[in-house]
Amino acid sequence: MKHISALPLLNTKKDWLVVGKGPSFSNLTAEILSSHTSVALNHAIKETKCDIAHAIDLDVVEDCAQAILQNSKYLILPLHPHIDFVASEKSLHELIKEIPVLQYLSETDRLFWYNSSTWDNPDNEHPVVPVWFFSADAVIALLAYNGIKKIRTIGIDGGQSYADSFKPFETKTLLKNGQPNFNCQFRAIAKTLKQTGVELMPIGMNEPIWIFVGSQQEQMIAVGVLEYSIMKHCKASVRVVPLHKNSIDYNYPKDPKNQPRTPFSFQRFLIPELKRFKGKAIYLDSDMQVFQDIHDLWQRDFGTANVLSAWLQESSERIPQFSVMLLDCDKLDWRIENIISGLDNGEYSYEELMHQMCVAVVDPSLEPEWNSLEFYETGKTKLLHYTDMETQPWLSTKNPLSKIWVNELSDAITDGFLSMDTIVESILAEEIRPSLYFELTRKKHNKVVIKLFKKYSDAGFLPPHRRQNAKKKKSLAKKIAHKLICSAIIKLHSKTNDSQQNLTSSPIKIHANAEPTPKR
Repeated sequence: MKHISALPLLNTKKDWLVVGKGPSFSNLTAEILSSHTSVALNHAIKETKCDIAHAIDLDVVEDCAQAILQNSKYLILPLHPHIDFVASEKSLHELIKEIPVLQYLSETDRLFWYNSSTWDNPDNEHPVVPVWFFSADAVIALLAYNGIKKIRTIGIDGGQSYADSFKPFETKTLLKNGQPNFNCQFRAIAKTLKQTGVELMPIGMNEPIWIFVGSQQEQMIAVGVLEYSIMKHCKASVRVVPLHKNSIDYNYPKDPKNQPRTPFSFQRFLIPELKRFKGKAIYLDSDMQVFQDIHDLWQRDFGTANVLSAWLQESSERIPQFSVMLLDCDKLDWRIENIISGLDNGEYSYEELMHQMCVAVVDPSLEPEWNSLEFYETGKTKLLHYTDMETQPWLSTKNPLSKIWVNELSDAITDGFLSMDTIVESILAEEIRPSLYFELTRKKHNKVVIKLFKKYSDAGFLPPHRRQNAKKKKSLAKKIAHKLICSAIIKLHSKTNDSQQNLTSSPIKIHANAEPTPKR
């Protein structure tokens, strides 16, 4: 028995393939297997040959003993495998003596182990691999932490069902660890992708999902939460690009009536050029939050169109929205200077450009649940759009859906997508409301103090869009109030912040900040 770091296949030049039992398993072919180094999860090894079999639970090994011997070269297990979904007190060193298949695999150099986060006293000489929900998130972390850069998947689909080949196992193994569905594994996988940079794509995808976000610097906390909400639900790698950081300069139209209503209104027209007119891209506004797998949008068929957009409910009184779009960059010849010239030359009006997207062939076939304006329904809403700037949750406490966004922000911090240092810096730069700090840290400080600060902390805060449009400057009283609140936040934060980072109002940098791994 050897540690996973000694596995000979780690040096392979092939991309890795992780094989699960989800519905897409039915698309697995011998050709796919031959072109990858493959890992079968749990009972998947009964239905296909793979280079490696992996399990967390010992009963899987006993159920699949013959298949493991015949269909795989190696078996990988945690040093303390699970029995009834709990890490065994016995290590593999002891279990080898009790279970014949483990003894045989060990004697023939086919058994490898790793430290799992579900055991409290791991082997100190080797790193601990996070095990959150299912074997898929464990194996992807295991490969990523061992230097693998590209991983493909098949049969890792989320949802609540297996492929037809595994229907006989449903009553015995399907979601028996108490999870409501397989979607939660994507949150754990997202954390691994963020920390390691490994590229993950289901078989059939040729590139990561590219998402370009209309943005300004003061919206980077909202962008960070949006990125997190996308990745925690997605089965593939995602590249989120804030468009205000692009390298293409352009002039505004000459006629004031054709000039953009927001600083990011025209940013969406940069996307095909930024993608070198190749592949696909998704455009989103920064004031959004995603609740389902955006891969659903990515795989849509364009038909004869080159832009797919979300349509509005018939009852909506809003003008048409092009804030959620799937773009076929191969067929869009957009160059921002040409689009602005079209406005200057009277070829179309601002309304025709922005509300009819007259420079594209549009199919408004994306369901309105993918652009739900200030409305949320559990299990149905796929993307929530906080369109009212006066009540956006990072700027105001008055949004009735504020708790949904703040909880997402809290999870993003827990999972290392944002840090409290970043939140404090953004507060000092007056980019987000100060009361957010007290909502996020209410469990760490005196309840009475937190309640008092939260009630009055936004008294001197003026949101960025109101500062830009303000006819009068902020009063001296509000300036003093904001300064006092910021001083209090710095003092409170310094008590809970182990690092001695100097907090300034410098531009925000979204960065990962690894947190301890939760136990399964």
